[in-house]
Amino acid sequence: MTLAAVAPAMAQRSVSLDTIDTKTQLRWAYRYKNGINADVSLKNAAKIYMHLARQGNIDGMRELGRMYLYGQGVECNRRYAGRLLKRAAECGDAKAMCLLAQMYQQALGFKQNYEKAFYWYNMAAKKGSGRGWYGAGYMLYKGLGVKQDYALAEKYLLRGSERGNQSCDFLLGGYYMNGYGGSPDYTKAAKHLDRAVKEGHGWTLDMTKYGVMDSIKNARARRAAMPMMMAASTAPRTLAAVDSLLAELPADTLAGGWTGTVYTCDWSGKEILAEEPITIDITPQDTLLTAAWTWGEGDGGDFTPTERRGASWRITRLGDNEEGRRWVITSMTFGLADANTLCARLRCMNVKHYEKRKPVFAVLRRNEPVTPQRYVPFRIMQVAPMPVTNGQFTVTLQANESCTVSASIYSASGMKAADCGIMHIDEGENYLQLNAALTPGQYVLRITGAKGSASTQIICR
Repeated sequence: MTLAAVAPAMAQRSVSLDTIDTKTQLRWAYRYKNGINADVSLKNAAKIYMHLARQGNIDGMRELGRMYLYGQGVECNRRYAGRLLKRAAECGDAKAMCLLAQMYQQALGFKQNYEKAFYWYNMAAKKGSGRGWYGAGYMLYKGLGVKQDYALAEKYLLRGSERGNQSCDFLLGGYYMNGYGGSPDYTKAAKHLDRAVKEGHGWTLDMTKYGVMDSIKNARARRAAMPMMMAASTAPRTLAAVDSLLAELPADTLAGGWTGTVYTCDWSGKEILAEEPITIDITPQDTLLTAAWTWGEGDGGDFTPTERRGASWRITRLGDNEEGRRWVITSMTFGLADANTLCARLRCMNVKHYEKRKPVFAVLRRNEPVTPQRYVPFRIMQVAPMPVTNGQFTVTLQANESCTVSASIYSASGMKAADCGIMHIDEGENYLQLNAALTPGQYVLRITGAKGSASTQIICR
């Protein structure tokens, strides 16, 4: 490649790029990309970066990877961008590490992998990158690919703030303002939000303009003054309590309409931030289900899972009708506190950023209550021979669990006529050989265990 192709000021010389030092090539590529002392030409910038990347230049690989990632001056090719950025990151380039982490975080050319995203942000942080400190702190703050930890996230974000990263100051402002992991510190919040405003962080400017801190103070005061209302007095009251009830339930058990309250927690799942009304109408569909839902004022939709994984019903990919939404429910997991109280763990995703939202759980009551069936530990399936002769007969018993039972025979008037002994039965089908000296007539055979009993009529001749 000749310099005439990329440097108009030196076009007459038509000098090969191989004869130009690396710094000059990088300077010209930067000027073309940003229109400094030259017309903007992303194609020419890409040509120079491509030449440098072929020679193994780290800056060239990183910048060419960035251009392929966003389709600047070249056709967008995120897989190739990932290869270039990974090569630069493995050479120790912190900027490439952050771009590679972002690709894993937002599923850009790679399958979403929060663990790898955190790894590369953390590696960049160790190199002193402000963006690396922010990326790793952000993932610790929300528990993405790493155990959620406010205290450690705060340390990372403070390091990034020291390096002038405005996003760190914005997140720290929210952290102190909301009092996550402790009590609010409005002085620290104001300090970091003010710093973010001076650095031009757009969201912080909006927060200051619309008095968001005052709104959060008022909302926190209201939450403290009002007791939390649950859908039922026996319902679980925390995210951890709901999680303990989640189970692999058949769709038929969940069928019907449910109405209750949905609770949004902070990122640790320990504090409830908001509660709104919710309805869920569940319909079994072959081996899966569909759930029509409404949430708060105006939100709603149809949850149509594509697979069941353990106790969770999940959507593995978004449909065309969901791409335009702000957020969607991607997973529902259920548990029953009792026959008419449903607990649900809802996992929601921000569609634009392809990232999970705050932890959410719901407690609902069945719209048409059902009477729970009494647990039956065993059933008498057959007595043979029938009628009983010579006082000897066999009882076929179907048991739902192993237990010890006793067998007795009563007359039609309710008087005990005979004890047939105590015996152990196993889960499944059992055959009890009983012997009782009985006069001809009608009797009642009763099998009794610790959790219940079963009886049937017998005739003796």
